[in-house]
Amino acid sequence: MTLEATQRALLDLHEENAGHFLAGKDGHFFWVSDKFSEIMDREREECLGLEWIEAAHGTEKVAVFSNWSLATSNATASNFSFTVKHGVRIQLRSVPVLDQKDKPIGFVGNIKEIS
Repeated sequence: MTLEATQRALLDLHEENAGHFLAGKDGHFFWVSDKFSEIMDREREECLGLEWIEAAHGTEKVAVFSNWSLATSNATASNFSFTVKHGVRIQLRSVPVLDQKDKPIGFVGNIKEIS
C-alpha cells in the first residue's frame, strides 16, 4: 500500500461515532480515544498493548487475537467483528501506516458498534 493509499484509507476510517486507536508495528496499542474506551467498556489504560483483546467475549478472544496477529505480522489492513463482554458487537478496521519507503511503522484504526 503506497503512502497515498494509506492517506486515503485513513480518511475512510474517520467516523464520528467510532472509537479510534494507534498501534506500533508490533500491533500493540499505544493510544486509544475516549470513545474507544467507552465502546469497549474499559478504562483507556486497560485498552493499551494487547489488553483490549481481554474485552472480547471469552469464546472469541482466540479469534480476535488470531485476526489481529495476522494483520500485524503481514502489515495488512484488517476488518473483522467480535462481541465484547457486555454483549455489544464491535467491528474493528485498521490500516498499516507506512513511511516514505513504504515500510510499515504502525497501524491506525477504529472500532464501532454494529449491534
